[in-house]
Amino acid sequence: MFCPEPGCDVVYFELNDGARCIFVKTELSVRVGVKETDDPIPVCYWWGYTKKEIIEDFLQHGRSLIKDQINSNCDSAPCPCNLKNPSGRGCSRILFPIVERLEAEVLGGN
Repeated sequence: MFCPEPGCDVVYFELNDGARCIFVKTELSVRVGVKETDDPIPVCYWWGYTKKEIIEDFLQHGRSLIKDQINSNCDSAPCPCNLKNPSGRGCSRILFPIVERLEAEVLGGN
């Protein structure tokens, strides 16, 4: 099972018939975005976008061209993010809230 808790170093765990199997962040070959606090913080594992790139893109264009690109690409072909993302989920669960917070900040500031 995947552990989504940001403050926990455990990424995967399994308890089976009293046997325990645990994998922590330092044992993985990729950074786990929800577990990271320092750049680069991966968001999209298929296209390789980081949280910082998404924020910079939004601030530069006033909207997220990265989000538009990901949506367009995933609409035209199966999106393999859930295969590359350590959580087993697509990036939209992380990407969309980031963009929504930025939009709220921009609209709230006007």
